[in-house]
Amino acid sequence: MNALVTNANRLIGENVKSMRVKGISGVDTLLSVYNEDGIKGACQVGFNKVYTVELCLPLIYLDLSAADEAKFAYHIILNGYKRAPTFGNFTNMDGTPATGPGAERFMAFVAQMDAAWSARTDFWGEYTLAKKP
Repeated sequence: MNALVTNANRLIGENVKSMRVKGISGVDTLLSVYNEDGIKGACQVGFNKVYTVELCLPLIYLDLSAADEAKFAYHIILNGYKRAPTFGNFTNMDGTPATGPGAERFMAFVAQMDAAWSARTDFWGEYTLAKKP
């Protein structure tokens, strides 16, 4: 299964190149993951098959200071992802379709990832910044 997760992460790295943001004044709606705004995002599938997303947003975009004890709320929406129909199909080195238990496990994994990635997920929270000493 480790090879399947490794392959999924390779495909994520090759295909996830942008993120869409909304409600941040002065920032384009569609950002490259290599943007110069200090907004960072990363995602990866762990060996436990859990998809993890990490985001980093400078406090300046929230009009907050680490010196204040200000409350802020966030709402993050992860829209579902629909892969291209041929994404995930694979062949042997000679170009023939891959078959057998390994191919079946891979395609089952791809089906699980399709189900997980196609669902829209949203979450939110409210926090109070700890005052900087």
